[in-house]
Amino acid sequence: MKRGTELAVVELDLATPDGPNALIAEAVALHGGLDVLVNNVGAVRPRVDGFLSVTDEDWDWTFTVNFMAAVRTTRAALPHLLATGAGRVVTVSSVNGRLPDPLVIDYSAARAALTSFCKALSKEVGSRGVRVNTVSPGPVETARWQRAGGVAATVGQSRGVDPREVARGAADQSVTGRFTQPSEVADLVPYLAAPSAVNITGADFVIDGTSSNRSDPPSRCGRHRSRRSSQRPLRRELGEISELPPARIPPPGGRGLRAGRRPRGDHRHGRGQLAWSRLLFGEWLSRRRRRAPVGPDPAGTPRGDPGQRRG
Repeated sequence: MKRGTELAVVELDLATPDGPNALIAEAVALHGGLDVLVNNVGAVRPRVDGFLSVTDEDWDWTFTVNFMAAVRTTRAALPHLLATGAGRVVTVSSVNGRLPDPLVIDYSAARAALTSFCKALSKEVGSRGVRVNTVSPGPVETARWQRAGGVAATVGQSRGVDPREVARGAADQSVTGRFTQPSEVADLVPYLAAPSAVNITGADFVIDGTSSNRSDPPSRCGRHRSRRSSQRPLRRELGEISELPPARIPPPGGRGLRAGRRPRGDHRHGRGQLAWSRLLFGEWLSRRRRRAPVGPDPAGTPRGDPGQRRG
């Protein structure tokens, strides 16, 4: 163990079954207890030869480093965190947990498991005073990406392109057009571990310049137009349905909707609109299946005639 004026460093291998237990025992012996645990261990190896090249040993290594290390450390620390009545666990996961990438297929699976584990644990221990949250960065400007033999260099070598182009392409996936800085991730961790965040638990905070929320591929790929155009017939037919008078569609419970009324709900927050959209889609789907005009509703008003719309 190495000690500084404010920091004690314990050198252990957290990829071994006994490493996490030894780490927590050392921390408790040094400080007399444990208030906060930060899981920040991870490593990735790009699988440039595809899924079939990833062996059982590769999967074991990836899950040991990126999942089991945090699970074992959390398990060893949890009794001490529960004893305080206000323990905190902050785990650094990855945006690949929710945005899987075949280039890091095993890493993505391990990080998805880690984020799910933390969410489930937060539900178990939240009522006992322990908060559990995750931070999921996108590409971060660290040696993992930039160094010789790092992600950019490995991918660039396999594709015959400059590693700087690989890094630039990764940065362009975000709307901010840049990598996340390590300090931007580090600044969020102490906030989640602070008493001021007492009601934040079970949350996953993504720091990736909103790249994980982009459903459309970049315009330079030339694919977004075809996908949008394929949706136009559906949107057009749904638009026609939306102009029809509301049908009396009884729900499973047997209580029907009043004609001319949309389902109750806060339209500003989309709840009522969502229910209304489901009814419209159900009506559209029913027509598609029957392939025949819709008959009059029980009140005798033809559903297919917009001119007979009732208020």
